[in-house]
Amino acid sequence: MSYMESALRGDPASFLSECNSAEVGRVILNRFEPVHSSRSHRTVGAVAVYSLVRSCPIAELHATHPVRGDLYRGGDGLIRMCAFCRRVQRRGEDGRWDFVPEYIKNHDETIVQASCSTCLAQLVGELVSGAPYQLRTKVAH
Repeated sequence: MSYMESALRGDPASFLSECNSAEVGRVILNRFEPVHSSRSHRTVGAVAVYSLVRSCPIAELHATHPVRGDLYRGGDGLIRMCAFCRRVQRRGEDGRWDFVPEYIKNHDETIVQASCSTCLAQLVGELVSGAPYQLRTKVAH
């Protein structure tokens, strides 16, 4: 069950995630709270609340890696960057995601958003096995 589904069933839920730039790491508390009807006291919806827990130099959260040839470019020529923590997937290594600041600073149309297994597991509230979910959109500036 996802965090949002939990809130829609009347149970609040929360998890930590990241929203990083090339220089700054940000840890975010994501809370999903049920919204109750004032008349019936039944759950009628849910609200998502995001709070900054920590902001620090990125090196305090992740080891940084340089761009190294095609180490991060998949067989289809695309570079998969996690939409949440901004790490990039190593070619041929589904579970290996590295923080490469240069791809955040200077990216092109070959960088597509994806979700690393760590962030995806936090987002849906359960461990998801297999290939990461991929959004076929460009990374926003």
